[in-house]
Amino acid sequence: MDLIGGSHTDDSAIVYIPKEKVLFLGDCIYGRRYHGVYGYKKENLFPMIDRVEKYAAEYYMMSHMDHYDKSQMNKLWDELRLAERIVGNETSIHKCIDRYSREAGSSSSDDMIFYIKCFAEVNEVLSKKQTKPKSI
Repeated sequence: MDLIGGSHTDDSAIVYIPKEKVLFLGDCIYGRRYHGVYGYKKENLFPMIDRVEKYAAEYYMMSHMDHYDKSQMNKLWDELRLAERIVGNETSIHKCIDRYSREAGSSSSDDMIFYIKCFAEVNEVLSKKQTKPKSI
């Protein structure tokens, strides 16, 4: 067992079975709520992904989803990285979807729209939280 942290909770744990090359991820790949908005902060998500990728796993078991093989997991990581790169610090989902369509030369998949929303909406709520004046 490895306490991996990540985007879902600070104390997310994973379990690796080396003989079977199976990594149990539980909920660690999912986002969390930031002031009522579900999504990801890159500062939490990507260090966790980097740690997961160090395991010699061939199969990944997650809560709420079918199991993934290595290629499916790599595709998920690539999509999350791309969504974050497209979003950056942007808060407008529509601008991000347009940016994705221009760069990819195609329309966004439902999954990509979801990932873009997960980053952009968290950016928006956290930027509002930071600019809110403190009461005296």
